[in-house]
Amino acid sequence: DDLAEAIYKTEVEFNRLPNVKPVFRLHPPKKGFKGKVKKSYAAGGVTGYRGEAINDIIKRMI
Repeated sequence: DDLAEAIYKTEVEFNRLPNVKPVFRLHPPKKGFKGKVKKSYAAGGVTGYRGEAINDIIKRMI
């Protein structure tokens, strides 16, 4: 919890942490994207700003 809070507050430099990669990658969401990939979220697609709905898609990607 302390590390997560320090990362959130940008108090930790990833370059100084041993065995930690400065990048992380997400898998595609389980059960796929809901909507068209080429359309914006506002137009019924999946790209672009989605506000609080970002939490739902990230949970499906972890």
